[in-house]
Amino acid sequence: MRIRMGARVVFWLLLAATWQAGAQTAPAYESAFLDYAKVTKSYDTQKMSEFMHPEALTRFRTVIDAALNGQKKEEAAAALLPLFSVSSVADFEKLTDMQAYKRMNDTIVKSSPELVEMMSTSTYEILSSVVKDHVAYVTYRLGVTVGGKPTSSQVIQALKMHEGKWLLLLPSTADRATARIEASFK
Repeated sequence: MRIRMGARVVFWLLLAATWQAGAQTAPAYESAFLDYAKVTKSYDTQKMSEFMHPEALTRFRTVIDAALNGQKKEEAAAALLPLFSVSSVADFEKLTDMQAYKRMNDTIVKSSPELVEMMSTSTYEILSSVVKDHVAYVTYRLGVTVGGKPTSSQVIQALKMHEGKWLLLLPSTADRATARIEASFK
């Protein structure tokens, strides 16, 4: 009888310990990423911009500023200003970094309404995460339906702490886009 009672106690303790381990909350950077993922489903460009780290917005803005003030500034103005719904470099310069990022996303929505539909049904599954040198790297699987066909890709999103909140750095697609802008308007 004692052995059975002892076995039951051990069983319940193990079960409680397992439940506690499973009930632990996700790291704050994973929660921040998942909150951002929810915002992308509605493609709320204001909230999406608010999730961006100031360093990311500055990096984005610096590339645009350099193009608009570089050797090919006329070409850059013709190509880039419409992305921000402004008609002059002076108008662009009045925008904050966050406003510029938001306006670019607004333009994307206007020119590609199917993107909003695609994002509304997207799925995000965190595969792993790690923090290195004060930057969190969240590896996730993004699932989208394109032309009626489901597809998925593995993506890494970096986040960095700012004023007590984990915020996103530029995703790799934005980094590639900024590199193209730099190369195009040097």
